Amino acid sequence: MTASIVGARTMEQFASHPAVVDWELESSQVKRLTGAARRRLPCPYGFQKGGGSDD
Repeated sequence: MTASIVGARTMEQFASHPAVVDWELESSQVKRLTGAARRRLPCPYGFQKGGGSDD
């Protein structure tokens, strides 16, 4: 799978989009994103991290 990383390469590009820095996520949005990003480790990594538990 390939993905593009979109963003400013220079400070001038960054400064030309000031509205972006005014974004603020609500706590419910942060929780939703954090949950979506959390992934269960595949065996044996989850087993090793949990000290013998695969959870």
